[in-house]
Order: sequence, then structure tokens, then C-alpha cells
Amino acid sequence: MWIEYLKMELGFIETLRRRWDALGIKVAEEEEGAERLDEEYGGDKGAEARRAVMEGGIVESVISNAGKAVCRLEMFERMEEVIRNYPCAEGLRAKLLKHLYSEGRQMGVVFLASRYLPPGVKGQALLKTANKEILSQLGTTCGVYPGG
Repeated sequence: MWIEYLKMELGFIETLRRRWDALGIKVAEEEEGAERLDEEYGGDKGAEARRAVMEGGIVESVISNAGKAVCRLEMFERMEEVIRNYPCAEGLRAKLLKHLYSEGRQMGVVFLASRYLPPGVKGQALLKTANKEILSQLGTTCGVYPGG
């Protein structure tokens, strides 16, 4: 389901981009392009929201929520495949892949850390145990050694 949702949002961005291209509207960082978008599509807040959509804001949200709901390496691999192969602007693709790798790494650390937590640990003891394990996992993946 998450993969299809990802495809749907990528399709929406691409369809909108093509429509705007046909109308001569650019989602530009240039001031002139931004002003034209504001004028044609209803003011500052509306244009700002549309730019966020076109820059992958919803897709990034889908990736983050999918990672929280289904923390599985296979899902992240499939999402990477979809993003790499979907027709979209290279800048958008790079941004989405960066977000995917960040989310995947965070989810991986949490997943690895949780396997060492004893059942029934709650409250402050849970936080101390979880933090210790996460720091040790980050140290081995980042080249940073906890406590040193």
C-alpha cells in the first residue's frame, strides 16, 4: 500500500509539472517565476503550499510515515527503486533519495536498538537502555565512538 501511495504522489507531481510546463508556468526559485505563480494561483500561502508539494513535501511525508508503520528493509529498497525509476526532475529525485536514506538509516538504528531491549522495561530504565544501545549503534555506523 505504501509503495502505491508513493507512486500516486510522484504521479501527481509529474502531472502537475507537465501541465504547468504546457501553460508556461515554471516552479522557479527565481523571483519572477515565484511572483507569476503567486498571481496565477491565489496568493502567497497557496503558492507556497504548491511549491512545497512540487518540491516533494508530501512524498517525504509518505516515506517518513511508511517507515514508522512498516520498518522493513524490503520496503525501503522498493521505495528506492520506485524513486530511481519514476520520471521526475533530477533535483527532486536526489532530494527524495536523500530523505529516503535518512529515514531508512534512522529506522534501521531504532530497529537494531529495540532488539536488545528486555521485555517489560519501562519508563526511565527504558530510555536509558534505548539511548545506550542507539549510541552504540550510531557509533559503529558513523565512526563515532560513544564516550570517547
